[in-house]
Amino acid sequence: TLSKFVRNVTRLAGNSAATGSVTCNGAATYYAAGVLSKPTEVLEYFLKASVATGQPTLTAANLQDDVPAYTAYVAGTTTLNGTAVTETTPGTLPLSGAGMLVKSPGAVTAGEILPGETATVIFQVTVQ
Repeated sequence: TLSKFVRNVTRLAGNSAATGSVTCNGAATYYAAGVLSKPTEVLEYFLKASVATGQPTLTAANLQDDVPAYTAYVAGTTTLNGTAVTETTPGTLPLSGAGMLVKSPGAVTAGEILPGETATVIFQVTVQ
């Protein structure tokens, strides 16, 4: 299962009309829809890819996403399971283009998501 959520980190009131909330790592709350923003504000995206318990291990899990229209990627903000991701091209979202292999926390090999586990990716953009 793949899900994508967002939150306004600059102005928390921008999240007041949002719906479909999920909490990441017991801390930040992200939303499926309705997050409001203005130019210069920072939005943070939270993507999670998971495999249900009892299902086979997912291999070659490649996550691809593009920077949303009217935004600019904030360099150095991408994390995978809480660990910083190296940008192949400095200043470019690692998920853009061909994407990147992701893995769940218990997996050893890039591209593996183990049953009952979730790979999480977080990145930020600035609204133009």
